[in-house]
Amino acid sequence: MLFLKIFILILLHYGTVNGCLKLYVPKNPDLGNCKCSINLFNQNDVKSNEGGKYLGNQQIWDPIVSTTDDCSLSITCNAVVGVSSFFTVLFRSDGIPLFINRVVGNKSVAYNQPRSIDEMICAQDLNGTWQWFYYGSPIYDFSLGCVSDEDSCSCPKIQTNGGSDVVTANRVPDVPSQCEYLSASCPRGDEIPFMFPTDTWPIHSGSEFSSNYTIYEDLVCLKEDDGSFTWYFGDFRLPSLALYCNTNEVLYNGDIQNVCGTFRIMNTADDIMFYHRKGIYENAEFGVVTYEIQGNDVHYTCEDGYTAMVFSQNLDPFPICPLLSTVKCVLNPLNDYLHMWIAHGQRLLSPAGACVKIKEIPEIDMNGCACPSIKYIDQSGIIDMNPNWFNLATRVILEVPVFVSNTCQVSFDASQVENKDFHFMIFRQEAPPIFMRRFERTSPHPQSYPVTDLVCRKIGDTYQWDYGVSKITDQTLYVAFQMSDPCSCAEFTVDDSVTAKRLNETCDIMRFQCKNPSERVEISYKPLFGPPSNYENQQIIRGYTNDLTVVGAVCINSIWYINGVEVADPQASCSPICSCTPPEIFQNPSQENHKSFWERFSYYYPGSDAFMNRTANEKVTKYSKDGCIIEHNCDADDTFVVFSINLNPMVFPFGKTPDMRCVSPPSAGSLSTEKYWWIDNVMTTSPVFGCFQRISEIDDPEIDMNGCNCPQIMHIDQNGISELGTYSDYLSVKETVKPNITVTQKCEILIDESNLDLPNHQIMLFRKQAAPLFMRRYFPKSDSQPIILNDIKCAQKGGKYQWEYENQKISDDFIYITIQKDAPTCSCDPVIVDESVVLTELSNSCDQFQMTCVDSNQYTMVYGFYGNDTSTPLLIVIVPVSNSDDICLFQENHQNSTILTGTSCVDKKWYMNGLPSTTLTAVCTNYYGDTEFRDFDGDYLINKNHLFADRDATSGILVYDKDGCSMDYVCENDDILVVFSQENEPAIFESGEKSDIRCVPPPVAQGRPTEKYWWIKGKMNTILFIGCFPKIDESPIEMNGCQCPQLKNIDQHGISQFPESSYLNNRATFKPKVTVSESCQISVDASSMEINNFYLMLFRDPEPPTFMHNFFTSADKQTPFILTDITCQNVDNTYQWQYKNLKFTDKTLYIALQSNEESCGCEDFTVDESKVTMTKLEGKCDLIQFKCADGPSWIGPQIINNKGAENGGSVKALQGLSKELALTTAVCVNNQWQLSGLPLISPSATCGTIFDVYDLDYEDYLAACRCQQMKYHDSRPESETEFWDSFSNHYDKTGEFVNKQTSSGSPAYRGDTCKIDYYCQGNVVVVFSLNRDPMIYSASNVPFITCVSPPIGSQYITERAYWVDNVMLVMPMLACYPPDESPIEMNGCQCPQLKNIDQYGISQFPESSYLNNRATFKPKVTVSESCQISVDASSMEINNFYLMLFRDPEPPTFMHNFFTSADKQTPFILTDITCRNVDNKYQWQYKNLKFTDKTLYIALQSNEESCGCEDFTVDESKVTMTKLEGKCDLMQFQCTETTSWIGPQIINNRGVDNGGSINTLQGLSKELALTTAVCVNNQWQLSGLPLISPSVTCGRLNVYDLDYGDYLFACNCQEMKYHDSRPESETEFWDSFSNHYDKTGEFVNKQTSSGYPAYRGDTCKIDYYCQGNVVVDFSLNRDPMIYSASNVPFITCVSPPIGSQYITERVYWVDNVMLVMPMLACYP
Repeated sequence: MLFLKIFILILLHYGTVNGCLKLYVPKNPDLGNCKCSINLFNQNDVKSNEGGKYLGNQQIWDPIVSTTDDCSLSITCNAVVGVSSFFTVLFRSDGIPLFINRVVGNKSVAYNQPRSIDEMICAQDLNGTWQWFYYGSPIYDFSLGCVSDEDSCSCPKIQTNGGSDVVTANRVPDVPSQCEYLSASCPRGDEIPFMFPTDTWPIHSGSEFSSNYTIYEDLVCLKEDDGSFTWYFGDFRLPSLALYCNTNEVLYNGDIQNVCGTFRIMNTADDIMFYHRKGIYENAEFGVVTYEIQGNDVHYTCEDGYTAMVFSQNLDPFPICPLLSTVKCVLNPLNDYLHMWIAHGQRLLSPAGACVKIKEIPEIDMNGCACPSIKYIDQSGIIDMNPNWFNLATRVILEVPVFVSNTCQVSFDASQVENKDFHFMIFRQEAPPIFMRRFERTSPHPQSYPVTDLVCRKIGDTYQWDYGVSKITDQTLYVAFQMSDPCSCAEFTVDDSVTAKRLNETCDIMRFQCKNPSERVEISYKPLFGPPSNYENQQIIRGYTNDLTVVGAVCINSIWYINGVEVADPQASCSPICSCTPPEIFQNPSQENHKSFWERFSYYYPGSDAFMNRTANEKVTKYSKDGCIIEHNCDADDTFVVFSINLNPMVFPFGKTPDMRCVSPPSAGSLSTEKYWWIDNVMTTSPVFGCFQRISEIDDPEIDMNGCNCPQIMHIDQNGISELGTYSDYLSVKETVKPNITVTQKCEILIDESNLDLPNHQIMLFRKQAAPLFMRRYFPKSDSQPIILNDIKCAQKGGKYQWEYENQKISDDFIYITIQKDAPTCSCDPVIVDESVVLTELSNSCDQFQMTCVDSNQYTMVYGFYGNDTSTPLLIVIVPVSNSDDICLFQENHQNSTILTGTSCVDKKWYMNGLPSTTLTAVCTNYYGDTEFRDFDGDYLINKNHLFADRDATSGILVYDKDGCSMDYVCENDDILVVFSQENEPAIFESGEKSDIRCVPPPVAQGRPTEKYWWIKGKMNTILFIGCFPKIDESPIEMNGCQCPQLKNIDQHGISQFPESSYLNNRATFKPKVTVSESCQISVDASSMEINNFYLMLFRDPEPPTFMHNFFTSADKQTPFILTDITCQNVDNTYQWQYKNLKFTDKTLYIALQSNEESCGCEDFTVDESKVTMTKLEGKCDLIQFKCADGPSWIGPQIINNKGAENGGSVKALQGLSKELALTTAVCVNNQWQLSGLPLISPSATCGTIFDVYDLDYEDYLAACRCQQMKYHDSRPESETEFWDSFSNHYDKTGEFVNKQTSSGSPAYRGDTCKIDYYCQGNVVVVFSLNRDPMIYSASNVPFITCVSPPIGSQYITERAYWVDNVMLVMPMLACYPPDESPIEMNGCQCPQLKNIDQYGISQFPESSYLNNRATFKPKVTVSESCQISVDASSMEINNFYLMLFRDPEPPTFMHNFFTSADKQTPFILTDITCRNVDNKYQWQYKNLKFTDKTLYIALQSNEESCGCEDFTVDESKVTMTKLEGKCDLMQFQCTETTSWIGPQIINNRGVDNGGSINTLQGLSKELALTTAVCVNNQWQLSGLPLISPSVTCGRLNVYDLDYGDYLFACNCQEMKYHDSRPESETEFWDSFSNHYDKTGEFVNKQTSSGYPAYRGDTCKIDYYCQGNVVVDFSLNRDPMIYSASNVPFITCVSPPIGSQYITERVYWVDNVMLVMPMLACYP
């Protein structure tokens, strides 16, 4: 590894600068130099302790406590007279006790004394005091005591049901004072023993034993004040305790379950369980909890205004610190096999997390009105009233005063919520709510608004509230003022017969008007309730005239409700009347697609990324009846933005409404031309309208940029700083002041603070996703001149403007500038110094120093530590003061002192270049000469970032410009340059990318002698580690003449690139010594391995990994291991690796060793002990042997995968075929069981019958082959009803086969070969399994299925598995399906039918079948009456996929490539596919060329998989290759030669035996983006032509024909080939004619005749005349196409459908097929 020597200094003698004074407290033992104190409790202390007084009646005595200087505790409780059983207990003043050790019968139950406490440290609290911290939380008044435990026989006997349910055992029968020191277990594997108190809910003990066994270390019998005895579990009282078996799912159904029990998430008041102590929060307002599971811990956060709370059985609710809002699942100190939930250092029973807001609801004064009282209702009250009204409870409730007069006139003050859009709502217990009033934002909001139709009446003896004359309620009336939702619902669908208009800028008051006065408005919708038929039969509202205003529709959370009914797809009738394409309405991308959407959108709409972090309200666009005028009105709080392809965004703040109309361009004159939207004063292209939530500084900014093109500069306050993220939020506590900022036309930034009268302060520049820059500092400023930030420059890079400092980008987004005042006093501890340095504070500022070394030959250094961990210095700043030859780190002019500017004191904590440190130390050193320092290799930086830790760094070449203070580090062998630092994420530079690492002073230096920093990608860094790393270590292994595919090594990064193997990429991976003999025998030498347990692994893509051998501690590692099951065979002239004579791979095979040294981490299999026993072999947790108890011979162990009810329930994952089974294919990875790549959830083992359905043929097969019975989807064994119901969860992972009808198949068992043949009578065969997506085979391509043993575990009786083709499957199942070709609604379009198609439908088309293994999805396709095809891909959950068209017998067509960055929210229009009537027959056309006159099939196909294809071999002396959009199959080639008539050439290298190499594509300019090549099943395909070992070079265009030269310039297509001429340069090509072109062999040795081409540059067509002979069109990708003399081919040159944004290949379209390198010939 290379590490810059200028950064390898680390302090060795930490103690000399971080020593602690000894502190003596009279009551304490001598704790040495530990700064934290400890009290020892007696009985009176315990009785006075609020949390621990329940222990006050026990005998209490002092423990013996000692500590080391680093505060490591040592605690011993010794027995006293009469007491042999006792606890060591930690007490605190702010919570409940913690039991830390238990002794029973003078023996510690788990650990010998003395005891320490895990995760207990001594640290400085925020208030400056030293406190003990337990899991990060302070323990105030830390105290210890020994507490007796001699009374268990005095407590009531713990009840059980005599062993029929729970089984208990006395753990210490020889200790008479412990009557109930129990263990408990449950006979049913899915249950665990719970403690059932009589007055609360069952309690989970937190056991980590096998899930149905537990112990109760925290259970203690205590004496009460009245002399009685009661059980306590920790601090929780348990009267009349019983033990019963049950499950977490049944009892708790919690959101999170693990070894600690369950944890509930409470988002509403209803979620508070009766057993939770509610405190004062029963009537609180509950907010939404955002949580994530971190290991076994639960971290959750709340929205602003809500407090994160913890509820539990044993504690009143308490707020959890925002910085530590984590409920942890930790080891119980009493026993490592027990766990417990804790928060703020306190144990929690049955915890739950919630976000709450306490708010008192005021009363409404009835003023003597006799009618039932009126009350306000809040969100939780609505839910309590009726959970079905939850949708209404999500709406924001406004505070509006309600008044009731003595005459019962109800009124309210609407002026309190002026400019708000809201409903006045009435709720009552007995009936649905009433929308009484609607106030639009723009309507008057009077101070007193009487609700005149809410009337109080007396009916008989009862007063009631009426609406007019109709009863509302005679009970309490509840009111709420609910803010209307923004327009988040989809617009009503309208057709071309009606116009729609929202009234008064509302979302849900809509007026529809028919254009034809004789028609009437109809509104239709689908109600989302009731029987399934309601989803199909639309409900209709009909107006009586051509004018209808709908007021009963309400939009809530993007869902329409009409008259309270949830509906979908509301429709009216409307289409634009103008010739312009309707402007698109901006739609907010989903969170998961946010980044990719904006990358794509901002590509087409320049400057639009300024709105990427803003939310748009989707507003309706309204067209005028005449004149093609458009209106688009936004709400008052919104800004109207028009995006256009050719313009920067046009921004219109509220009140500024542009004129928008559809016009012909000015140049049209009297011609009838296309039209455009003319907006304001600009003619736009493809405009997109958006109403964005208004940000005044952006939309109507305070700072005028005066024509400067760089991103907007904005003011920012403390709240804004806190929202910028972790890099900046530590500074949000500092007071900010807004200066006057001016930007000149030349982008100079001027700061004027002359009128602010400021004390000491700093000018700060903040930005997103990066640390702020300290621009200037004043103590205070001494003059009134404006400050020019002349070191911040505006530059244009790649067509985009950005702010720069020292020639590197600061930001291409907004930057924020503000002034921050220094704190009046210093809150940080003084800087620690020794005698080598003099430290002087500058201008009374505690965090800017002048440092002077006493020895002028020394250098200054400042360092700190995170927290109290001084084992590794995570923070180092070297501040040089002398000359050096190392780049420019040191000042050129020697000075004996330096000003340190990178330190900040903020809220009692030091920050150094943004990193926090509890202490700060300044020293002087001799650099290399001082023995106090040592070299440092930088490993901790790699480990800290967890990137490339699996490989060694290599050295590169350092190239630097000393005068310019910049350097580049050049890596060799195509390696990646990675720069690690303390402060920032690793900076990664791809091969060939210049790193431009600069050494710069901070902006605040302003010429003063300060420290310098490494400036990398716009970020300041101190200590660095720089190294070159291989991208993927795929070093080839010497094959020694073996002709099988190459063997290569592979590392963790390489494994991560293979989707089926990536779950193993975190395992430590090693490169073995591999030898391949001439006969292809593979030998692996593992003798150099320093660990004892590891796997030998084989990897291939896209198949899953193979565990070939398990090296245990006891294994022989000195003798090379021979892979005898892996052999090399030649099959159909292609060499392939085989496993047990079955195809393994015919591509590269990767080999590695992977550690199995780590502790297991996976939960034990739950074992039905009444049926099966479990033994762990070789001392490993993941080599398990199961044995069934005595019983019938047809019984074997079964492994069950328990995925939970919501995920399909339990399913059998493996069936043993004898009484004994060693499970060798299950492995524990990252605390998750994996069975051949199948995650096993809560796995269990039992014993069950081998036969699912008795079959005589299978019985014979079983005896011969020992494989479990194959499943078939055309039968339903009665015993597996539940399994079949969960089919879609376990087997049909793609969702393609839901509700599809199967047909019967016929299996044939071959006992002699252990093969199974399965016949589907012409239908498609689908192989399902638990661990793979369905594998689909056409009727003519049946799967090869056989039964084999797994590679590892041959010494045991192991599972055997089915090998299907070259993959091992878990519990496979076979089915037969007819192809699915569901029709698409044509809406009157007369062209041939469009149909969906799936994978097995694709497999029926010979030219398309190579794509049938790609995941295939059904898009939403709309065909208009004019036959325009629109494809909606917004529901796709993957990022990369193709839009495909299929037709038979032609090859498939790749119509569009949706990349990660593509806009998937806007439907894609197939503009190139049109419908035409040709000779009275409708046909689909592509670019006005016949595509098909038969059925056209459409589908989406995944392009998400890793490539798997070998890279194109590139002649780097002639051409460069770039992969576009991050995809392996979209490549751009650029010729480096400067001569003309040169273009990239794609060569297909089929080998000498198959015709040699041939040029398959010729680029016609120096640049070519290859869009028609696609990687399918690890094979390149070019328009259906397999590319073998493809290569790229650059070559001349063959322009021998003047006519072709003109055609080339006009049409840009490569020259057509003709078989009647033989250019000398192509002799080899013509010799291989029969291999490449004449695939049928019909034209070998046949004589050609001359033909005459005619190039048509105006139409890009070629006519070819054969003078009465036959025309044959050869090509590389199709069989010869033969035409009679009277039927000449239609030949033209077109662009492929995809890749229009690039310079792509153009191809010949012959009739309706795209051909590769066509060639014409004439034959008699």
